[in-house]
Amino acid sequence: MDKLSMPPVFPIPPAYDKNGNLDLNAVRKYIVYLEENGAKVIMTTAGTSQFNLLNMSDIISLNKVCAEFNGKSILGVPALSQQEASNFIVEMNKLELTDSSLMLLYPDRYYGDDGIVDYFNTLADKSDYSCFIHGMFMRKGTGGTYNFTAELVNKISRHDNIVGMKEETNDFGLAYGVCKDINKDNFIVIVAGGSQKRFLSLHSTGVQTFLTGIGNILPKIYIDFDNKLTTGKLYEAYDVVNNFENLFFDVFMKYGWHLSLREGLYCENHYESNTKPPFPRANKEMISDIKNIIEKMKIKLNNDE
Repeated sequence: MDKLSMPPVFPIPPAYDKNGNLDLNAVRKYIVYLEENGAKVIMTTAGTSQFNLLNMSDIISLNKVCAEFNGKSILGVPALSQQEASNFIVEMNKLELTDSSLMLLYPDRYYGDDGIVDYFNTLADKSDYSCFIHGMFMRKGTGGTYNFTAELVNKISRHDNIVGMKEETNDFGLAYGVCKDINKDNFIVIVAGGSQKRFLSLHSTGVQTFLTGIGNILPKIYIDFDNKLTTGKLYEAYDVVNNFENLFFDVFMKYGWHLSLREGLYCENHYESNTKPPFPRANKEMISDIKNIIEKMKIKLNNDE
């Protein structure tokens, strides 16, 4: 098989009305904005898409809207028991979506490989769509944290309907060894948590793509980065990280990624400035800093054109 590839993946945050209900029309308009600015793949995922604040009907509705995207959609399945997750997948199957995959998230602590492999295999059997796994580190049943190993991922990837993963090893050094040893011949690895910088750090292991960060606000930064990297302009790709992403992350990470991202979407008038308690709003100082860095990045983008 030819080497697998995938463009950068854009995660989709939910929008809310003033009563804390999903504003699906705002999500639709935002997805069109991403599409018009070069996005080819979008994803709903437990963190950015705030599954912990939504009920099952909300998550299915959000997934359905994201599947309207004129490209590839990877749609998250919330962390549920095996039976409840199977029921959720049955409801997704009824939508008969095109060019969509599901992403499965293990709901419990790590007690051994066998239970995790069985969980993903059972859900992949149930799904009419190809499946990704969400390889997020988890708590261990005996204490501490557990990161997916390459050995575990390779066991999971033997299932014909499991085609890739969102990789979230919580240590960069450890992530390199894991990504290096994952069998990627027929399996796509989407690295997450660090965006362009993480992808550059892990690129030599053969990982194929990454979850965007500030691309949710200024997609052109990530499209340009991907174009430079795929055409062999490595030094220019590093320049994008130094001149854009690092400066952006200095501000956004200071206040917390998800909080800053939502405020950025409010600043750019993609979403109304509503949240769903207990998720907080930023204070005036934070909002000012977020607005300022977005405007600086816009100016830099215009100057580079």
